[in-house]
Amino acid sequence: MGAAVSREVFRGIDTRAEVAYNSRPASPGRDASVTLVSHSQKNWDAQPRAMIRLSILGAVDIRGPDDREFHTVLAQPKRLALLAYLAAATPRAFHSRDTLLALLWPDLDEEHARAALRQALYVLRGALGERVLVTCGDGVIGLDHTRLWCDVTAFDRAMAAGNRVEALTLYGGELLAGFHVSGALEFERWLDGERARVAACAATAASELADCEERRGELIGALEWARRLLVLDPDDERAVRRVVSLLDRLGDRMAALRLYREFARRIAVDYAMAPAPETEALISAIRSPVCLKPRAEATHTE
Repeated sequence: MGAAVSREVFRGIDTRAEVAYNSRPASPGRDASVTLVSHSQKNWDAQPRAMIRLSILGAVDIRGPDDREFHTVLAQPKRLALLAYLAAATPRAFHSRDTLLALLWPDLDEEHARAALRQALYVLRGALGERVLVTCGDGVIGLDHTRLWCDVTAFDRAMAAGNRVEALTLYGGELLAGFHVSGALEFERWLDGERARVAACAATAASELADCEERRGELIGALEWARRLLVLDPDDERAVRRVVSLLDRLGDRMAALRLYREFARRIAVDYAMAPAPETEALISAIRSPVCLKPRAEATHTE
């Protein structure tokens, strides 16, 4: 269900983008940005259909080519953790059994840990098919990535290729959101690190797309991506200033002030903090009726 939900969310974003597009005057920059979105949507829908699809960005979901869910994989946390690690861990290669034992069964003696790993692999092979999991001798285990598509690996490929729109289409939320494996400290450390890495990449992509649109003079497009950045990291005060400034430059002073008030109220309640002096200076400039100079300095120049 998670992947389907993620696709619907981003179709909603694409619909809003289309509305914004239709409201803009024709320009090469406008048409180029919309083409990028439509191509990324095609990639998301078409690429994984011929193989098993594992979605672990946001809500977890695993489905076969016939859209069948693999409930036995999701039923046991360490089973899912093993598959997610094999799919997403870098470098994407084979992993030794000893590494996997230390990662997921550190509290068991070697005999029982190996038995637990064998059982997990047996269930995964039974659910996914014999050829998805690949072994090389008795010592190492990996995945055949031509038979199993994973949104994390697709996200990383898109980022490496500079396809920022596609990467953000794939980013459905935090890696393995809400997922926890008790008694597996090393796995939790790996997961925390990967969550931070992927989230930072997504934020960078949104920021760069906002920069690109702003350089083209496409302030509506810049605002869409700046808002996406703020969704990714609501506590990023620079992102708050960027959205506030863009709203003001687009003539929506009331929305700019409302966003500032909501942010100031939230950080006061959650962190007992006040907005930074730079934010207060920007708001003062917006409130001042004699300040007619365009306020672009609070966007990508910080």
